[in-house]
Amino acid sequence: MGRVDILLPEDLDRRFRQEVGKRLGYKKGNLQTTADTLAEHRLTKPTRIKGTIRNLVATTILHKPPNLEELSKMRNTTYEPEQFAAMIVRLTSPRVSMLVFASGKVIIAGARNTNEIVQATRKLNEMVCQ
Repeated sequence: MGRVDILLPEDLDRRFRQEVGKRLGYKKGNLQTTADTLAEHRLTKPTRIKGTIRNLVATTILHKPPNLEELSKMRNTTYEPEQFAAMIVRLTSPRVSMLVFASGKVIIAGARNTNEIVQATRKLNEMVCQ
């Protein structure tokens, strides 16, 4: 099975706050402080920020490059190399979409939690190994 990079929600929150802070000139990003500063300068209305995770995106690399022509014959796959270099795989359970490139790189999008990413990676691995 390929390598799966997983950022847990607390890591996502911390990284997001740091990135927002960096882009707005703060050394230690605090999302609420940033929102308060924007409100002080009348760029936004004062608000309390509360976020939820709705979509996770993950990348992985398969151990061996897949034969996309063969895999495209399976259900829920779309592969048109003239239009796009990757094969699109849409799983129903978990409900995610994957872009599988001929090099073996995979992008998994649409997961709602890390368990769905792991399940999707396992299903893709089973498809490739058949």
